[in-house]
Amino acid sequence: MMWHLDGTWVDLDQEQIDVYGGRWRWTGSLTTDGEPVMRDLTRGLATPLELPLSVVYAEYGPLIAAGRPATAAEMRAAIVGDDQEQPALCAEPLMVTAAPARRAVPTPSALAQLLTRLRGRR
Repeated sequence: MMWHLDGTWVDLDQEQIDVYGGRWRWTGSLTTDGEPVMRDLTRGLATPLELPLSVVYAEYGPLIAAGRPATAAEMRAAIVGDDQEQPALCAEPLMVTAAPARRAVPTPSALAQLLTRLRGRR
């Protein structure tokens, strides 16, 4: 179900992510005013937090649809290039996580220069 809020369309059939990384899902119910009720999935409260969509939007910022993870076949096809099986284009964005960046390791000469500068500050 699509819902129009403040000039933005929100797809209630998909999990939504707020600006703090919290995840929200539509409960399937509406308030007495006819507004969708969203449930917080990430804060781990004993009683799940359920708020109207406009309150979630106002307090937790704009929402974006959470993409679905790429399937193994889609990742393999993207890396290897499978000519036989091309994944169908989908309307949902694929969520692909990147490997963490490697830290630069200083060379021995750079470390020696740093130590020399630090010793000179005494």
